[in-house]
Amino acid sequence: MRVINIFLVAGVFLWSFGMACQIQFSEEAIVLGCGNSTYGTGTLGGGISFFDFDQDGWDDITLSSEDGQPLRFFKNNNGFFTEVNLGINNTFETKTVQWVDFDNDGDYDFFTTSHMDHNQLYENDGQMQFTDITVAAGLFIEGHLSYGSSWGDYNNDGLLDIFLTSHREISAGFHNILYKNNGNGTFTDVSEEAGILLDTYTSFCSAFIDFDKDGWQDIYVANDRDPVNHMYHNNGDGTFTEVGIASGTGISIDAMSTTIDDANNDGWLDIYVTNTGEGNVFF
Repeated sequence: MRVINIFLVAGVFLWSFGMACQIQFSEEAIVLGCGNSTYGTGTLGGGISFFDFDQDGWDDITLSSEDGQPLRFFKNNNGFFTEVNLGINNTFETKTVQWVDFDNDGDYDFFTTSHMDHNQLYENDGQMQFTDITVAAGLFIEGHLSYGSSWGDYNNDGLLDIFLTSHREISAGFHNILYKNNGNGTFTDVSEEAGILLDTYTSFCSAFIDFDKDGWQDIYVANDRDPVNHMYHNNGDGTFTEVGIASGTGISIDAMSTTIDDANNDGWLDIYVTNTGEGNVFF
């Protein structure tokens, strides 16, 4: 990824030159056909997805929903958007909206998490017709406050597994969950046997990351408020060891989300964590 650094130094000319080199943006959502959307009174906002769900080469937009309102899907037509109905009937207050080929059939299925209602997995039949298979897949759970979810292959079996974060304390009976993809359309909760802490933390988002380049995907978790963020090191045998403090990533902030990328092109994945307090953090 190309990185542009702009250094502010004394001198009007250099300052002006630096400002002129910055990328300029303009608000064009209304013009492009996707600007008539609001999240309303939902709790702490919802997610957005930029992904080519119909595989026509153009990234489409999926918007999460407030309680009582539908999810919204905008098809990209050569840079302009048209709202489409995909037959996905969900009027919960949703948090994450994700497109993922969980069954390796070449098309993209849809997964969404909810504030207080249940999460939902919709299977794509290859013709953009969707069936709610949440119960059959073993993913039905209500009141989990699933504010985040991430997909990765933690056991290197070629199937995408799910890490589900909960923003509720264990006193309410909920914790973060690692679901193993069984390869037959179902998932199994393997959190305890995998060593995922059945903790009391309020987690927002997570990300799969092979931070030590050992060929096994680790899991980083952004925790809200006082508890430190967690880094689960993948031991390669189906279990994890929490190494947040040891790795230097176990910080305590109002962590909201986390993004993984090799920002400086040195071959090592970096971590960017957003914070509502004294600024975001880059590792």
